[in-house]
Order: sequence, then structure tokens, then C-alpha cells
Amino acid sequence: MMRILARGPVTRQCSPGDIVQVTGIFMPAPSHGFQARAAGLTHETHLEAFKIVKDKECYSEFLLSDDMMGRVNEVKAQCADEAHLF
Repeated sequence: MMRILARGPVTRQCSPGDIVQVTGIFMPAPSHGFQARAAGLTHETHLEAFKIVKDKECYSEFLLSDDMMGRVNEVKAQCADEAHLF
């Protein structure tokens, strides 16, 4: 798992479930306090995002065309008549 840090307008460009491409730079995340003393010279790294491009949106964002919506309503009506719609 990779930690990605997005700031400013980049933060609202994607939502959970989206498949995205992220452009950015690897940055060290220094540890503080007791964690820093125990870790020694190691740092955690994160990706600071500059650009986020959606490859695939989550399914709730897809819009059905009028033709497809008509077909869905036909199937829904057939299933309701036959009592097979749950």
C-alpha cells in the first residue's frame, strides 16, 4: 500500500473505488518523538500528488442512455409480471 498526499484542488478529483493514475514526487515523511528514536535513520515515504487522472470511475457515477434505460424498464416490467424481481 502506498500513501498518497493530495493538497488543494487535487483532493476532490477522485473518490473511493476509482482507478486512477497519479503523477507526483516521492517525499520523505520524517518521524517525530519516540518513533524517530526507535526507527533510527529510516523514513517513511509518501507520494505528493500533482495530477490525478481517472481511468475508471466508480459505478455510481455512470449514466445510462435513454435506450439502455428503456431496456432496463422492459426487463423490470417482465420480471414484475412473473414475480421474479427481488
